[in-house]
Amino acid sequence: MNHIKKSVRINYTSFIGAVFLCGALPSSALAADITVNNAGELNSALQTAGSGDTIILNDGNYNGNFNINSGGSQNGQLTIRAANQGEAEFNNKITVNARYVTLDGLHFIGAGRIDAKQADFVLRNSSFFNSTATDWFLGNQNMRNSLIENNRFEFKNNKGNMIWLRNSNNSLQNTVVRGNYFKRFDSGGGANGWETLKLGLGSESGTGGFTIENNLFEDANGERENISVKCGDNIVRHNVFLDSSGEVVFRRGENNQAYGNYFIRDDAAEAGGIRIQDRDNKIFNNYFENLPGFAIMLMEGNTDQSVPHYKKVVNAQIVHNTIVNSGGAFEVGQRNAFVAGGTSLPPENSTISNNVVVDTDKVFQFAEFTPVNFTYQGNIRQNSPWGDLNPGGFITSNPQFQNSTINGYQLKTPGGGSPVINGAIGTFAFLTDDLFGNPRNTPDVGAIEVPFTPQTIQPVSASDVGPSLGGGNTVTQRIEAEDYDTQNNTALLNKDGGTVVEMQGGTARYNNVDFGTGVSSVDVRVASQAGNSL
Repeated sequence: MNHIKKSVRINYTSFIGAVFLCGALPSSALAADITVNNAGELNSALQTAGSGDTIILNDGNYNGNFNINSGGSQNGQLTIRAANQGEAEFNNKITVNARYVTLDGLHFIGAGRIDAKQADFVLRNSSFFNSTATDWFLGNQNMRNSLIENNRFEFKNNKGNMIWLRNSNNSLQNTVVRGNYFKRFDSGGGANGWETLKLGLGSESGTGGFTIENNLFEDANGERENISVKCGDNIVRHNVFLDSSGEVVFRRGENNQAYGNYFIRDDAAEAGGIRIQDRDNKIFNNYFENLPGFAIMLMEGNTDQSVPHYKKVVNAQIVHNTIVNSGGAFEVGQRNAFVAGGTSLPPENSTISNNVVVDTDKVFQFAEFTPVNFTYQGNIRQNSPWGDLNPGGFITSNPQFQNSTINGYQLKTPGGGSPVINGAIGTFAFLTDDLFGNPRNTPDVGAIEVPFTPQTIQPVSASDVGPSLGGGNTVTQRIEAEDYDTQNNTALLNKDGGTVVEMQGGTARYNNVDFGTGVSSVDVRVASQAGNSL
C-alpha cells in the first residue's frame, strides 16, 4: 500500500485578491504539497495532482518510465521537485504530455531522459550524467513557450544530442535555454548526429524564435556542429564556449543572431567558432581567442536551394567582432564536403565591418569562389597576414590590447589610447551595446567599447551556471561501484577494471571527467563488499 504524505498550501496573495474581487477562492489558492518516496507513490500522485500542486520527491531511485498526462494551468504550474537537489534519481524516461509542468532538481542516470511534448514546460536545477539515452532532452510536438534553465548536462559519449528542440512545423517556438552547464561530450569520430544542442529538423525549415543564452559549453567535442541551428529567428548570446571543438552553426534559417559570445581555447587541441548559411544572419560583438582554425566561416550554397540543401549566404552582417591569436579570421565560400556533387553558389551582398584581428595566421581565405558584392570597411588588423588577398576596408594598426581578468578569464581588451576608439564606419541599427552590455554611443571597432567597464554582462564561469546557479560543482554525483578502497580513497568498477574515482587535493575525477575543485561530494555506492570495501 502506498502512503503519500499530503499537505495544503494557501496562496495568500490570490486568496486576498479573490475576496475583494469576487468573494470566492480560486482553484490555485489551495495548492497541495504531495510527498512521495518511490515510483509507485509518484505514479499515484501524478493521477491526482494538478494546478499549483507540488510533488516532492524524497531521496531515492525512481525506477521505470513515467507519463505526466495532466498538468497545471494558467493559474499555476504542476511542479515535481526533489526534496534535496540531485537526490531523486531517474534511470528511464519521463514523458510530459500536459501543459504547465515544472521539473526541478532531478538527477538522470542510466538511460534517464525527458521527452517534453506540451507548452509552458520548465526544466530547472536538474542534472544528466553519463546517460546512455540517445537524446537526453527531447523537445517535441507542441513544447512552445518553455524554459530550460540552470541544469547540468555532463559526460555523453554516445550518438545523439544533449538537447534537441525538434520544432516540427514551428511547434516549439519561443523556448529559452539559459544558465546551463554543458560539460564533456566525447567525440563521435567525425560522424553526424553528435550535436550538443540542436534546434530544428534537417528535413524542414521554419521559425524557431529560440533564445540560447548565458550557458557554458566546456569540452563539447561531439562533432563539428556544437549548436546546430536549422530554423530561423533565433538568438545565441552571452554564452562561453571553452575548449570545445564544435562550432555554432547556422545551418539553415533566416534572421538568426549570434552576439556577445566567447570562443576560447585554453588547453584543448581544438576549438570552433561560428559557421553560417542562409539569409539575413548577424554575427556581432563576439570574442574569439586561440582558435586553431577560422573564427567565422561563410559557406557556399547548393545550386538546388530547396530544403534540405545548403542555402547560400546572402545579406550576412559580420560586424564588431574581436579575433585574437587564431588560425584565421574569415573563411568565405567554404565548400560543403558532405553534399553529393559539391556546392557552387558563393556568398553575396554581405558586410564585414569594424572587426579587430590581432596575431592571427591569416585574415582571409576564399575557399573556392570569390564572394559577390561584399562590403569591407572599418576593420583593424595587427600582426596578421592577409592570406588569400587584401580586399580593402582594413587599416593596419596596433589596437594596444592589454590583459584583463574578467570573471576568471584572461581576455585582451583595448587600452585608453587605442585606435579602435570611435573608429567604426557605418551604422547598424541592431548594434546598441558592446560585449559587456556597455552602450555604443559613438561605436568603437571590435567587440569592446573603451573605457573598458565589464559591469553589466560578464562571461559565465562554472560558478554561474548549473543547478541553483551553484555551478556544476554543487550537485552530488552518484557512481555505482563494485569495490571501494578506503586506504587509497578510490573505487573500482568491473567493466573498466580500473580506478574510476579519485579524490586528491579537493579535486574529484571520474573516468577522467574532472568535476573541478570545491565539489560538494562524490557519493560512491558499493555494489559488493570485496577487498578493502567500506
